[in-house]
Amino acid sequence: MTPINHSFDIGSYTVPSGKNLYITAFQGTIYNGELKVSSQVVFSGTGNYIAQGQPLGHFENPIIVAEGEIVSGWSANNFTGFLTDASIIPITYSLSGQYQNNITYTVPSGKILVILNYYGEDGAISTFDSNGNSVGILTGYYNYFLNITGCSPTCKSSTISSPLFFDENSIIETGGYNTINNSVINGYLMDK
Repeated sequence: MTPINHSFDIGSYTVPSGKNLYITAFQGTIYNGELKVSSQVVFSGTGNYIAQGQPLGHFENPIIVAEGEIVSGWSANNFTGFLTDASIIPITYSLSGQYQNNITYTVPSGKILVILNYYGEDGAISTFDSNGNSVGILTGYYNYFLNITGCSPTCKSSTISSPLFFDENSIIETGGYNTINNSVINGYLMDK
């Protein structure tokens, strides 16, 4: 294991070959800081930085990033975590799309999908039961700790506190209340 402390003042971070990166903390020193994995936003907000008047929040499970993927953020933002030898297959997958035309993710045969983090701007993820009925899993704002307007009572963001497990051939989809729904899952695949 190799500890990593990275400031985006010096640029983005590319995960070395043969390694997995586990991001355990983020500090966005500007109001609308973003943490991205290969251009997909996985967290918005100040994270571990107290900013007057800004909602505070942080992810509870590590964000796992695969070899060769690029982690980026705005200058003055930082992350900390650690590198390990690649022993699992990290997944960062965008489910973004129109509410009526969502993108899906199908868990490969022989694998189990473990979702540790979900980024959703007023979105939802669901799967299907054995009868083909949609089963809701999460709804709302997740890993989106920015000021949220237009909600009464005031909307609050959340984070996944325990991993979500999906069996092989499960279909994960998203929906949302916005016309364009930004939804990204992060976790890993393991053998069944």
